[in-house]
Amino acid sequence: LAQGMGQLVAFRALQGIGAGGLLALPMAIVGDILPPAERARYQGYIAGTFALAALLGPLAGGFFVDVLNWRWVFLINLPIGAVAMYVVQRRLHLDRVPTRRTIDYAGAAVLTLATTPLIVALLWAGEKYGWSSSETIGLIVFGLVMTALFIAIELRAAEPILPMNLFSNRVVRTTMIGGFIAGMGLYGVTAFVTLFLQVVNGVSATASGLLTLPNMIGVTLGSIVSGRLIARYRDYKPFPIIGMALLMLGAVLLGTMDVNTSVGGVAARMFITGLGMGQIGPSLTSIVQNAEPYRDLGVATAGLSFARSLGGSFGTAGLGAIYASQLNKLIPQYVGAEAMAQLPDPAALRGQPKVIRTLPQPVQDQVIHAFAEAITTAVRWSVPVLAIALVVFCFIPRLELRDDFEAPAVVEA
Repeated sequence: LAQGMGQLVAFRALQGIGAGGLLALPMAIVGDILPPAERARYQGYIAGTFALAALLGPLAGGFFVDVLNWRWVFLINLPIGAVAMYVVQRRLHLDRVPTRRTIDYAGAAVLTLATTPLIVALLWAGEKYGWSSSETIGLIVFGLVMTALFIAIELRAAEPILPMNLFSNRVVRTTMIGGFIAGMGLYGVTAFVTLFLQVVNGVSATASGLLTLPNMIGVTLGSIVSGRLIARYRDYKPFPIIGMALLMLGAVLLGTMDVNTSVGGVAARMFITGLGMGQIGPSLTSIVQNAEPYRDLGVATAGLSFARSLGGSFGTAGLGAIYASQLNKLIPQYVGAEAMAQLPDPAALRGQPKVIRTLPQPVQDQVIHAFAEAITTAVRWSVPVLAIALVVFCFIPRLELRDDFEAPAVVEA
């Protein structure tokens, strides 16, 4: 029902409060009812259902954009949410003792003040002010000061939103740092693919959603198979490393795309990235839950989810800024000064891929060439980020998966 961008952002923030719980709680519930040695299998199944949902989402979204209007992207959640609420209320029965908990309002507020300016700085640096401007530097400095204040608040809070003692456990600390970095690079691997398909290959929004199917098949296979293998061999160590290596390979291949790349070539690349993505999520969750005592299981699971989501937000901003900056530079370079008068603003072209197909020749081909190069440049920037995550994952200590809910004895490999 939003009537403007401000309302849309505010309502999305409200939606995000619920989405944060939906992302973290399924994995936490599995950890609540099963010992570590049995969790990976079911967490792999849950990750597989997330992958299926991620396939159906773009398909439905593309259909709404092509046939109806963008508001149905949100309205469709009403009947789906109602069914989910009914099933959970009727079928999910957990034994629990209600307890009153203290909410860390100060930590939540300062965390917002710490992360938002940094994300905005990345966006504005690429699209508006530049990296050395006073606006960009000021936002970064403010965000860093708020980060320091957030840490100070969390060290004193009775029940902190992100307990600092999580980082005293080397297994959890390494996994969360790796998850944050992986989240940054993961965005660059997948976020631009549907745009590439629409602009360069000329497919519709619905078709671009359908062409993400190979990626989701890869994610589903990677999630379920890795989860079962972790449960069977009781060793989580290889899977985040193998998954990240496959994800890096997919990113390298996606970075080689150009105007001559077919939709089949894009789909094959996305399948490889999906195989890698599917192995990372369940394995990281199993690692964190196995390394923490049962009483901290919920906050550790949520902390990992937060780290990955925050990394994705920074990846969205940073790689999106690189893409926008490249596009603003490449369109005038390829089109030429005289033909630029025939074009709308580059920002308008970014938001409306269909408009590109209405441009006269040869201007249209030059604009498509600029888009293809800007997209692949942004994707290539994700490769070194993923390489850092791969190195971090190699340093995750190996612990034996437990058959009970007791606190583990941390023994490094």
